[in-house]
Amino acid sequence: MIRLWKLFFRVLLRLFYRVEVSGLENYEKAGDRVLIIANHTSLLDGVLLYAWLPETPTFAINRDIAAKRLFKPFLYFVDLFEMDAINPLSVKSMVKYIKQNKKAVIFPEGRITVTGSLMKIYEGPGLIADKSDATLLPIAIEGAQYSHLSYMKGRSYVFWFPKITLTILPPEKIQIPEQLTGHDRRKASARQLQDLMFKLT
Repeated sequence: MIRLWKLFFRVLLRLFYRVEVSGLENYEKAGDRVLIIANHTSLLDGVLLYAWLPETPTFAINRDIAAKRLFKPFLYFVDLFEMDAINPLSVKSMVKYIKQNKKAVIFPEGRITVTGSLMKIYEGPGLIADKSDATLLPIAIEGAQYSHLSYMKGRSYVFWFPKITLTILPPEKIQIPEQLTGHDRRKASARQLQDLMFKLT
C-alpha cells in the first residue's frame, strides 16, 4: 500500500511540477543510522521527500507545526516525531530514537523560508547528529520556493507549477575533536551543520 501511495504522489508531482531527482545512490551509501537534512522551501517539501525516498523515514517537525490542521492528512502516510529543537529533553529523545538505527528527516531551519535563502539554522539538529553518531544525508530542494505553497508570495515571483529538483548529496559525518565538550562541542556541531546546509543553496 505504501508503494502505491508513493507512486501516486510521484506521478502527480511529476505531472504538475516536472520533478527531477538525482543522487539516489547516496541514500543507500548513508547506512542505517541516518539524519536526513533538507532546506525548507515550501509546504510541498515533506510530500516530495516521502514520494522519492526509497524508504519512509520518520519526520521530525516542530510541535506547533504538527498541530496545524493542514498537516493532519500527512499523518496517514508517515510517522511524525514532534519536537522542539531548542528543548534539551526533546533533543535527547531524538538522539535516543536515532541510536536505534533509525532514519529521520529534519529541517534544520525549523521553518519555511520567507527569503528564498536559508533561514536561521538551529543548534539542535547538529547536536542530534553528533550525540547519536548518525550519518547526515543532505538533500537540496530547488524550485518549490517559487510555488504558491511557499511563503514567498508578495516577496518574490511565484507561480502555480514551477519545476522542482531534488538533489541527494553524498552522506557526511560531523567530526568533532573528542576534547571538545559542553557548550564548545554544541557550537562546533552547529557550525559544521551550517556549513553543510550552505551546500544545499
